[in-house]
Amino acid sequence: MAARKTAANRYYSGPPSDHFDGALFFNPDGQPPGRFADLLKWQLNGQRSKWPASDASPFPQAKPATRVEGAALEVTMIG
Repeated sequence: MAARKTAANRYYSGPPSDHFDGALFFNPDGQPPGRFADLLKWQLNGQRSKWPASDASPFPQAKPATRVEGAALEVTMIG
């Protein structure tokens, strides 16, 4: 079991916290994972909703300046 915990999280090493036991991340209030058969049943028999063609953003469109001089640098966050 110790070898599995070490190998399970090679990308992060840190102190234990309320969501990390020293080797694995977890959701303390979350539901345990279901069975693979339940996933297949949901995927194959579930009702699928249509995705909208587009979704309007509630934020105004960011339009960068044509030219930026000196300390007037502007940053637009994407994603």
